[in-house]
Amino acid sequence: MTNPNGYAPNGSAAPQVPGPQTPSPQSPSRRDRSRHGDKPISGCAIAGCVTGGIGLLTSWIPIFNNVSAIIAVIGVVLAIIGLVATRRKGRKRGRGVAIAAVVISVIAIIIVLVTQNAYVKAIDDAGKQVEASQSASKKAVADRTYTFKATSNGPASAVYTNGGGSHTEDFNGSWQITAKGTEAGEFPGLSVLTSDYSNPDPSGIKVSCEILVNGKSVSKHNGTGSGASAICDVPYDWQETK
Repeated sequence: MTNPNGYAPNGSAAPQVPGPQTPSPQSPSRRDRSRHGDKPISGCAIAGCVTGGIGLLTSWIPIFNNVSAIIAVIGVVLAIIGLVATRRKGRKRGRGVAIAAVVISVIAIIIVLVTQNAYVKAIDDAGKQVEASQSASKKAVADRTYTFKATSNGPASAVYTNGGGSHTEDFNGSWQITAKGTEAGEFPGLSVLTSDYSNPDPSGIKVSCEILVNGKSVSKHNGTGSGASAICDVPYDWQETK
């Protein structure tokens, strides 16, 4: 027998009886981890999802979506690698992420193609409208009728554009000529000049010029006094649009 202090009656130490042993935990093997789903997630699947998302977010931006298409294609490639790595007997998980990456990337590519087609069509339509407007403007110019008028109370000269050149005609009293379309030149104009310094008219020398386009007066000026002159031209807005 032993006393409460653990010694035998003769004073020697009592033998120690080992107690129940608790087994130490052991780390699971790779096979155990795989069986319990403890696989690392596929980095390619995540990268493909992120890349596809960037491509999708920027696929609506004109011009930049050319880069978005390239980003989305990279996302598809990464997602496919992720799908291979996460197959049933694969060493990684995250198959759902890889599938989502494929879907997002493909949608981004489709949006880029659709928007690019829409942008190209819009540009073509705008170009056709500009061409139609220019054609209509050229036709309007070709169909115009320019009427040049001049008056003077004495001998004077009318200088006008016609047939792509400048012409001069002397007159006394009133003068008029008509030009059709481009015959009047690119910048139709009329100048009335006098060198009559001894005009007997008590009110002095008076000259005037006027240009009518399709019967509507677009420029009219008068000049008085010694060496009087009057200059008329077609306003720029009439040359281009009316």
